[in-house]
Amino acid sequence: FDDQTHTICVVTLLECARYYQGIGKYPIAIALTKRLIEKASSPNELPIRRRLHNALGAFYLDAANFQECLVHLERALSLAESIGDPVTMGACLANAMAALKELGHYHDAISASEMVMTLTGEAPAVIFLKFQCAANGLFCAHRLQDPKLAIRFLEVGNELLDSYDIDQVSKATYEYYRTLYWVDPFDHETAAALLPAAQRTLAPPPDPHDHTKASERTGGPHP
Repeated sequence: FDDQTHTICVVTLLECARYYQGIGKYPIAIALTKRLIEKASSPNELPIRRRLHNALGAFYLDAANFQECLVHLERALSLAESIGDPVTMGACLANAMAALKELGHYHDAISASEMVMTLTGEAPAVIFLKFQCAANGLFCAHRLQDPKLAIRFLEVGNELLDSYDIDQVSKATYEYYRTLYWVDPFDHETAAALLPAAQRTLAPPPDPHDHTKASERTGGPHP
């Protein structure tokens, strides 16, 4: 293969690994990505190696193997610094923030978000990364009982919530964290109003004008 074809193959196989991650087959996702890292060894494959280490860190995070997760996220960040692209660095820092949050290192998690929250532009990647950090930052600020910090993340999250560049699960996660935040100061009225929003995000009501058969909507047999 030439270099371009090789890169396309690696990216395609990485998406396969993400599929296995999505269905909970973490050992397969991890093993496949480790093999891809071994194959992406040439100097001109620095960006794809960074991407692979970042993905592998996320797979280990989902598998609750925090030690390996942090090892690969650190490698990804080191490679991103060599590349020098702010969005690429932001992607690594956003995953690092998620890992630190899960470990209970809330101050460190918030520190990891600082650079991401300053990213500018309307690129889908920028919007998604800032929203991801807003959700995790809100969770951390809530645990730290820091209302000033929480409001900062709420402002960013609320501004981006309706963006088409953010998937439904990420939106529902943010809405859930937002509800928990308002429960703590006993603002139950606000919390009660926000929780159904998270539920609707995950399972929007059926369109009354959509007469598609249920079997078609769920991928069942077509007439």
